[in-house]
Amino acid sequence: MSFLDAHLERTKIRIDLTKTDAEYRFEVEKASDEVFGWIINKVEDLQEIVAVLVGLLGYLQARGYIASYKVTPDVHTSVYEFGRGIDKNLKLSSPFPDKDIARLVIDFAFKEIVPLDPLRDLEAHAFVAPEDRRFQKQYLQTNVAIVLAFAVGAAGVWLSYCALMQQNATSAAQAENDKTNHAATEARFAAESAWVKDIQSLLKQIEKAIQSSSNSGHNNALKSDLGDAARPSAP
Repeated sequence: MSFLDAHLERTKIRIDLTKTDAEYRFEVEKASDEVFGWIINKVEDLQEIVAVLVGLLGYLQARGYIASYKVTPDVHTSVYEFGRGIDKNLKLSSPFPDKDIARLVIDFAFKEIVPLDPLRDLEAHAFVAPEDRRFQKQYLQTNVAIVLAFAVGAAGVWLSYCALMQQNATSAAQAENDKTNHAATEARFAAESAWVKDIQSLLKQIEKAIQSSSNSGHNNALKSDLGDAARPSAP
């Protein structure tokens, strides 16, 4: 019962094996209403502490975290006391309000508790149960997978965006190049058209000159013929 000593200042737990019963014994200087009030509050606190501790031991033993073996009590007495009371003062006793808790206290009072490997493993992992550790591991793995999936998706979107921007830049450069080539073609076509027009104009001038020269020779011949006809013939 050493795990209860910290809570048994000026208090003892008295166990009577012949009656299979237990009681609290409180050491006070004198009985008074204030002392009785303190005893009532102390009993309530101890009942809760004992219930939690005994229940915890039963839980750990049922799940294989601890083992226990019974220690043979002193055969010369059937009454045992645990706690840190002061013997010279007045003792006031109070029975255990819950008989089930009293029987559990008696049962564990003469047992040695041996921690097993599962309990040591639990302690080494800050008392996080194996199933909770598995859940935390799976939760971490799930979060890592989500982050990786998000990163891969974001990288894919970024690469697609970069490819689209590169394609747009290439298209813009191609369009600018096509525009330049079109302008050069139009300029060349305009130059060629001007050259053709110049040739056509020159041909027309040559044609006019030829026509003018032809018309001039014809007129001179006509005038010569008409002059000869007008002159009188010799007798």
